Order: sequence, then structure tokens, then C-alpha cells
Amino acid sequence: MGLSAKKYKSTLGEKEAFLVRSLASQGKAIFTIKDTSRLVGLGARKIVHRLATKKWVLHPKRGLYAMVPLDVGVKGSDAFVVHNFVVASMLIEPYYIGYWSALNHHGLTDQIPRTTFIATTKARHPVHVLEAEYYFVKLARSKFFGWQEVVIEGRPIQISDPEKTVADCLDHPASIV
Repeated sequence: MGLSAKKYKSTLGEKEAFLVRSLASQGKAIFTIKDTSRLVGLGARKIVHRLATKKWVLHPKRGLYAMVPLDVGVKGSDAFVVHNFVVASMLIEPYYIGYWSALNHHGLTDQIPRTTFIATTKARHPVHVLEAEYYFVKLARSKFFGWQEVVIEGRPIQISDPEKTVADCLDHPASIV
């Protein structure tokens, strides 16, 4: 039995359609409940929950949502994956993607890390989001520099430049294994 569009992307209600259109017009592929509350007011959580049930929205972690692009097809969020760096950019501020993750991004290793390493000035325990691990490395403010901005999935992402990546790996060798 084939998949039907009705099963995966049911008809949107008036407020749901308004929210999808509004977020799309603002270019918000990743959004929070606070973003939706500003647009639809009361009942934002309920509307987002219904959109997630209908596969229009992916729920990577509590309070964080990703709009599923229309070109994904009828499977909706079942066939949609958010890049780990995009999720990482929403987990903590200030941040930059570093260490093993940046080594791979810059082509300095061909091994693909299973964990995304995030440099920050705050202490934070590792987290698990959408079947991926995120490990935070706390740096002193004096060592928090040397990142550049790249665009991934239409979103600006901060990642250490190649020289800083090597320096960080030498400074914290445990973050590259």
C-alpha cells in the first residue's frame, strides 16, 4: 500500500496555514514557541503540536522546531533531516563549531565525527538531539576567537577557521578522539 499525501500532510487549519506562511515569509526555517506566540498569540503550542503531528514541523528539542520544506514530499518530517551544525547553532550562545567537527568541515580529516563539538564560554553537559550527540568545550574568553561565518541550509553558522581549528585541537586533544 502506497503512502498518501493525506496521511502525511493533512489539510491545514486557518491558524496553522497563517503560521506556516508567516514563518516562510520571514525565512524562519528554525523557530521557537516565542516566535510562534508573537505571530498567533495564545494557543501557539497547540498549533505547533498539530503541525508536528501533520509532519509539517520537526521537533528537534524542547522549545525548538524546524519547518519542513515543501520539496521534501509527502513524507514530511519523516524524510527531513536538519544539519547538525544548524541544530548546534541553536543550543548555546556564544558558540562556534570546532575541533573534530571543524576538522572535517575544512577537509583536514576525511573521518566523519559522530559527535558535533561546540566551543563556548559556558559550561554545559553534552546533549542528545535528533539521534545526534553534541559535546560542549568550555573555553576561557581569551581563547574564544578565530571563527568565521558559513551558511548552511540558509542559516549563518559560526565555525572555527582552519588555523584556529588546529590550535584548538592542540590545546584540547581530548576533543578530537
